Amino acid sequence: SMGGGIPGRSTMGGPNPADIELAVNQVREMYEAEMERLKNEMVQTTEEALAEQLRDMESMHREEMERVKSEMEAKMSENLQNKIHSLTQKHAAEVEELKRNLNQESENQLNRFQSQANQQRNEEMEQAMN
Repeated sequence: SMGGGIPGRSTMGGPNPADIELAVNQVREMYEAEMERLKNEMVQTTEEALAEQLRDMESMHREEMERVKSEMEAKMSENLQNKIHSLTQKHAAEVEELKRNLNQESENQLNRFQSQANQQRNEEMEQAMN
């Protein structure tokens, strides 16, 4: 009949439960180590493949950007020369105008500050005397 024996020691001639557990653990450890190795291998392969793809994409992208840039530069260069010329003239005129306005404005500002300062000084004097 089965059972009735002391746990961990088989009364029959069958395998010892402790031996079975040891064997199972060894198999499990081997399996886990193998899975870990496979996983790392897959990750590495994937990373290498991705890096490769990324490099290809980057160089394609760079070439495309260069092409677009040079096309745009060619088109723009002529327009730009004309634009820059008219802008420079316009800018020079605006700067002159601005200078005139600023001079006028800073004169006004200065006058305002001086009258404010005088007013404040007068008020402080009055307070000091009271």
